[in-house]
Amino acid sequence: MGNDKKISSRVSKKNTAIIIASIIILATIAAISIKSLSGEDGWICQNGGWVKHGNPSLARPVGKCGQTVAKNNSSSSDNNQNLAPAPTDGNNNPDAPSDIQIEKLQDNDTVSSPLEIDGQAKGGWFFEGQFPVKLIGKNGEVIAETQAKALGDWTKEDAVPFRAILEFPTPAAVSATLVLAADDPSGQGNGQEKKIPVTLGHPAGMRVKVFLGNIQFDPDASDCGKVYEVERVVPKSQTVARSALGELLSGPTDLERSGGYSTNINSDVTVQNLSITGGVAKVDFSPNMEDGVSGDCRIAAIKAQITQTLEQFPTVKEVEISVDGKTDGVLAQ
Repeated sequence: MGNDKKISSRVSKKNTAIIIASIIILATIAAISIKSLSGEDGWICQNGGWVKHGNPSLARPVGKCGQTVAKNNSSSSDNNQNLAPAPTDGNNNPDAPSDIQIEKLQDNDTVSSPLEIDGQAKGGWFFEGQFPVKLIGKNGEVIAETQAKALGDWTKEDAVPFRAILEFPTPAAVSATLVLAADDPSGQGNGQEKKIPVTLGHPAGMRVKVFLGNIQFDPDASDCGKVYEVERVVPKSQTVARSALGELLSGPTDLERSGGYSTNINSDVTVQNLSITGGVAKVDFSPNMEDGVSGDCRIAAIKAQITQTLEQFPTVKEVEISVDGKTDGVLAQ
């Protein structure tokens, strides 16, 4: 009887050890499974690219990155089978070229003529400082085309600001695609394109020129009166000259500043009166136009900015500047 109890006790202890060992094995398997599923050691798709997690035993997956995790002990073909479908090649597409960015314009925006396109592209997109831009209809027809022009040194590898303006007839609610393509002097094409789906709306603006200084084009400021044009889109109006002056007084945009553009006109200056009679544009500015302004060079630059901005219009042959109603001694050199 005593021997039976001893045998039973040994069996019970052995069973307990087996159960504990089984629990440890199952826990280890579960931990490994959780680790694998969590992507701790694998490749995870983030923002359109494969990101290394932990110490994966597999090489970086090939092909497009979708909403999936490339884990250890999985074949590359298994990884690609679960990739999410690629989105349309628009401004929000992570698979679109990353070396060109468009400001403000988003997929499926409603646009009108003239359409102003601002952005930045790496130097490889440009040839002789420009690259083609087209507006393509739903049947593949070219609605309009132009050249995007660099606003800085296009020969460098870093991102270069650019601007393009497309003019086109704008019927209501017509679908189209804006296509920006890297310029290739060989004519063979290098496949670099950015496509943005848009809807053509009713005309809402018109194009004007604004004249600014530019330290990149004239780093030594050898000619104080030398100014350079940039284009802006303003609402259609009978007072287009006043609109152009308003754009001038607002100063360069952030994009233009990155391209070296600057203004010599004080901030917060306003137009108090503007009249155009017999080819003479008489413009009167608020008193702060002259605050802190001195030096022949700056005064010459201010006059050039105002004069050339107004003389872009055929009805203006001469410009007279006044400040708070006074002309004598105003912006005197």
